[in-house]
Amino acid sequence: MATCNQLLLAVAAVVCSAAIAMSGAAAEAAPFQPIPNVDAPHIQELGQWAVGEHVKQANDGLKFNKVVGGQFEVVAGLHYVFDIDAVGSDGVGGTYTAQVYVQDWTNTRLLVSFN
Repeated sequence: MATCNQLLLAVAAVVCSAAIAMSGAAAEAAPFQPIPNVDAPHIQELGQWAVGEHVKQANDGLKFNKVVGGQFEVVAGLHYVFDIDAVGSDGVGGTYTAQVYVQDWTNTRLLVSFN
């Protein structure tokens, strides 16, 4: 009887460990979702901020027009990928991709990349 209980306990421990490991993997692989409303003021403000940060680094005179598309994923904060319509100092417009990481509760905002 004691051996049966020990075996049952061991199997339960293995099943629980596997379930925890699988739920952690699923949380890490959360897929990107489309931004439901790219015209929302906070999305446009983040896009404008991204262009401003890029200009600080590249000093290329790029001018923000608007966020025209994008997606996001929930991580330890929010990771955005924006499609941004902007105009260069030469007057030529284009679409740029900016990755922005935001963690509101720590007032963190990072420009991850800008292409």
